[in-house]
Amino acid sequence: MNIVVIVLIIAVLCWNAIYTVSYGIWTIKDKNIKGGIALLLLALASVSIPLYLLWKRM
Repeated sequence: MNIVVIVLIIAVLCWNAIYTVSYGIWTIKDKNIKGGIALLLLALASVSIPLYLLWKRM
C-alpha cells in the first residue's frame, strides 16, 4: 500500500474523530448524557475498526 494513501486515510480518520468527539462533548454539555456517550463510542468505533483493518492488511 502506498504511503500517501495511508497518510490520507489517517488524516480522514483524525478529522472524523475530532469532529465526532467535539459534537459528543457539546451534546453532553447540552444535558444529553446518553447521546453524548453514544457519540463518543461511535467516534471510538469509527477510528479503531478502520485502523485495525489497515494494520491487518499491512
